[in-house]
Amino acid sequence: MEAETQKKLRMGVMILAAVLLIIAAIIALKNRAAAPAAPSPVAPTQTATTTPNIGPVTPATPIPAGSIPKDSSDAMLQRTTGDFVARFGTYSTDAENANLKQLLSRMGPHLLAWAQARLTQAPTVAAVFSGVTTHAISIKITAQTATTATLEVGAQRLYHGGTAGDHTTYEIATVAAVKVNSIWLVDAVTWKEYKP
Repeated sequence: MEAETQKKLRMGVMILAAVLLIIAAIIALKNRAAAPAAPSPVAPTQTATTTPNIGPVTPATPIPAGSIPKDSSDAMLQRTTGDFVARFGTYSTDAENANLKQLLSRMGPHLLAWAQARLTQAPTVAAVFSGVTTHAISIKITAQTATTATLEVGAQRLYHGGTAGDHTTYEIATVAAVKVNSIWLVDAVTWKEYKP
């Protein structure tokens, strides 16, 4: 009886080995079919190329430190502030302060303390969806020193849902910016309705 069991066990192992061998062969064939064909050895063709005569190339002259035009620094301040206001003013009841979380690294100390306090509060669940999409449409520097600036950002704000329904407003965001380690950070944002 024991010989009969050993015979059945050997037969099972042989069948299992055959099945594994067949599976390996199928996988190898599929991999071979999926691999790109090797290029056939063909003599390269000769093509004529011409190089345009552009003359000698000289390296660019570096701009000395401290000689970057003031307006490029102003443009960076305006771009940074406009981008910040657009993201800061865009939020919804479903986003759970995602706008604040994304802007933490661009906030000055006062606004950062306010945002962190707000983020530690328990999220509120709104019964009705509402959201605001903000676009910065104008940016003006109203005051500036070496380390502080005040800007006015004209913004179009599209309100969605909520109790007031969909509507568009134009508002002015007054922004206080501070320069920390040569980087402009937004330290306060105050909204008011635009009155022409």
